[in-house]
Amino acid sequence: MKKLSILSATLLTLGILNSAKSQDLLHKFSFGLNVGVGIPGSNFGKADSSALPLSRGTKSGDTTKVNGFAKTGFHFDVTATYMFSAHVGAMLSLGGTMNSYDVITFNTLVAAEYGSGSGGQVPIFTSGSYFVGQYLIGPYIALPLGSDKLQLELKGLVGLVYAAYPTLTGSLSGGGYSYSRTITMKGGSGFGYRVGVGVKYMVAPIIGLHFGVGYTGSNVTYSSATQSQSETYAGSTTSSTYTDPVSKTMSLSLIQVTVGVSVDL
Repeated sequence: MKKLSILSATLLTLGILNSAKSQDLLHKFSFGLNVGVGIPGSNFGKADSSALPLSRGTKSGDTTKVNGFAKTGFHFDVTATYMFSAHVGAMLSLGGTMNSYDVITFNTLVAAEYGSGSGGQVPIFTSGSYFVGQYLIGPYIALPLGSDKLQLELKGLVGLVYAAYPTLTGSLSGGGYSYSRTITMKGGSGFGYRVGVGVKYMVAPIIGLHFGVGYTGSNVTYSSATQSQSETYAGSTTSSTYTDPVSKTMSLSLIQVTVGVSVDL
């Protein structure tokens, strides 16, 4: 009888420990989706002629740097988190920010920079948009805020930031004359980082709601810059292409304000 009691107690203890261990493992993984806005800064958000693609060697502009003319855009990211302990883990974040190009300001500056002496005839440019890809990994910390349901989140991630520069295409025509010009930056990636802070509120045992603010920084390199132009007059066409093989850089920063949801497994 005594041996049976000991055996029963042992099995009960092992069962409790196994249950606790299983419950703990259920919450080691978390998968999330966040959406919000990405506000550009540094040269990425700068819209003037102090650097390429508008600066010229005859002016005081910098021809080794690039201004981005980026506008506030939509941001999203998906995350996967593994917790080493109750408060410390590692996060993988894959996401992107879609920023439109301020082509209206660009065309205003083109007219000011290149219009003098051309009789007001300057090309009108069109442009695509940015996709700033962010592929990051790093430490994640979750600290309770007076409740098991509410946590303070801290993250510091590093990795690759990709930002292909939109191709700019300008044209004008009239009186039997037409002109077109294309500006292309090749490449667009660099080492990047993101620091962020936020709060997480558990609305259900495995469902969390998130609100966060993050700062992403990088120095994006473009391996070359190419300008092509074509002129047609009285049925005769001439064209030329010039590629500057010297690398150009664009400092990039984004403030990202997001809301999201996660599932803890």
